[in-house]
Amino acid sequence: MLNTITDQVSGSDTQTRSPRLWIPERVLFTPAALDEDWGQQILTRVQSLNLSIEELSQNRLKGLRGESERDTYNIAKRTLAVVTAPPSSFKLSPIPPSADWQFHLAEGCPAHCQYCYLAGSLSGPPVIRVFANLPQILDNLANYEQQGKTTSFEVSCYTDPLGIEHLTGSLAECIRYFGKASNATCYNAGSPRNAVAPQPTIFLQHFSQDRPLLKIYFINALLPLKSSLSTTPS
Repeated sequence: MLNTITDQVSGSDTQTRSPRLWIPERVLFTPAALDEDWGQQILTRVQSLNLSIEELSQNRLKGLRGESERDTYNIAKRTLAVVTAPPSSFKLSPIPPSADWQFHLAEGCPAHCQYCYLAGSLSGPPVIRVFANLPQILDNLANYEQQGKTTSFEVSCYTDPLGIEHLTGSLAECIRYFGKASNATCYNAGSPRNAVAPQPTIFLQHFSQDRPLLKIYFINALLPLKSSLSTTPS
């Protein structure tokens, strides 16, 4: 039996299943998100993908609940909501030993990992919320940087920023910010091995070399990230 399986996977015509980017069935925009320049940038991205877009009449998300909990879960997991981060998110929380502080580009993840702490960490339907007021989020970090020492930040522990990067461009913008910072650095997933700035190549190498099992999952997300880093946002 083992020899048969080995022969099947070692043949010259063996093909690896190509990873796929997550594509939401619909994208919701709140009025406040559309008032933001970064929200307009995200709108342009999703329009280029010919996704179903709904501009809401108010800043409250609706239409995410189904007739059962399973229906609600399925609806929310297929929805990207572009909103603005609430005022409370600008008061950062320390997160030792991962980093000095944490901040968020988005909340909610398109993946379905049963072991993930997000299942019990976020309230309401598990919709993927992306923050359109990103420039203000990044500008706020300066209030937490300490002169004379390197201040570390963990980015988006409530989502998978690579999994939605092709839709938002937010992680690349984050890397640009920390690439210019002289006394701050940023981690993803709470480990200095995952540093995304000031040397983003460390981050790219981590997912493509140090953890080969994640390479297939992230490879298509890394390509648009590397592409967006090579361009200057308008």
